[in-house]
Amino acid sequence: MRCGSTQAAVRPILERMAARAGIIGEEAHRFWKVFDLLTRESLEFNSTDAGRRFSGICRDGTPWQFCVTMGAKSVPAVRFLTEVGSPATPLTLRTELTVARITEVLEVAGMPDRLAATQVLAGLSPADDDHIAGLWVGFAMDGTARPRLRLYANNGWGDSNARWLRLISALRQLNAGGFGASLQPLLGLLVPAFSPAGFAITMPTSPPLCKLYLRPLGSPWSAVRAVAHAVLGPGSGAFIAAIEDGLERPLETLPERAVILSTAGSAAGGPIDVKLDFCGHCLFEEDGGPARAVERLGRSLGLDTAPYHAMCEDLGGFGTQMPHELVAFIGVGANASAENRMNVYLTPPAVDKPFGPPPR
Repeated sequence: MRCGSTQAAVRPILERMAARAGIIGEEAHRFWKVFDLLTRESLEFNSTDAGRRFSGICRDGTPWQFCVTMGAKSVPAVRFLTEVGSPATPLTLRTELTVARITEVLEVAGMPDRLAATQVLAGLSPADDDHIAGLWVGFAMDGTARPRLRLYANNGWGDSNARWLRLISALRQLNAGGFGASLQPLLGLLVPAFSPAGFAITMPTSPPLCKLYLRPLGSPWSAVRAVAHAVLGPGSGAFIAAIEDGLERPLETLPERAVILSTAGSAAGGPIDVKLDFCGHCLFEEDGGPARAVERLGRSLGLDTAPYHAMCEDLGGFGTQMPHELVAFIGVGANASAENRMNVYLTPPAVDKPFGPPPR
């Protein structure tokens, strides 16, 4: 292993997170087995090297993000998002390797019956080597030994009509017509204003949880408000007001591409939620900004921000001075039952700038 690899920066932080989440003994062994399967090649990536990069998980192509979740149902857990393989490998081969590794992960995690869904998502991703993004993998595990795997497919290629048709085909193959039916009332709002850029399933939920990611085609804010109202009903006004209070600005003052809208629900149908992921690079220009936004959003949404502070400690004691360039996204979600949640996605620093506060 190169001493300058991303893995050298990431692993000790995960060790602290795993200990805090109570992942010990045999479950710790299982966690590190999954970590190795998913990152064996990718965390050797050095963004300063010339050549092909990974996708847009991080701006510099680094194939890794930490994630912390705040909400009524949150428990201490380790969560991360990554890519499999090497960017020097053609995308079609990297997709094949991802499916093979997911097969092994499902065995390790006790979910061997979910391989068919993995194949469906692989079919959504580009079938050529002209793109750099195919499949992403999210993994979470807590002290109750409940591993969760989320597989994301890049559907953001081809024209908008082709993207919607691929999504419909994938839902049929997944027997997820119920989720499609839940989306049906929103299509008049979604199709003109957004493009279906990504699709994900979460396992081992049975039936699986489906999640659709949408990028705006133009100025998105009136459509965002309309979708929030359609999903949340009367509570949408308070939800949007809480976000604007937390961010200290109206949505309309943000750049057009500052947001990714997503909605999730069971493959069998039923209630869906709405989530807005805001680009940290669009929001923050100084190191105190992320902590201030998280605290304000927490107060506005009625969320305990202790998990965020715990992550800051795990990363090396940043406190309120989290470097703003490490904050990739802040996501804020809700459902019609007025259950709010917030996710913060953090990228690793440059490998020659290890985590930790600046020297005093």
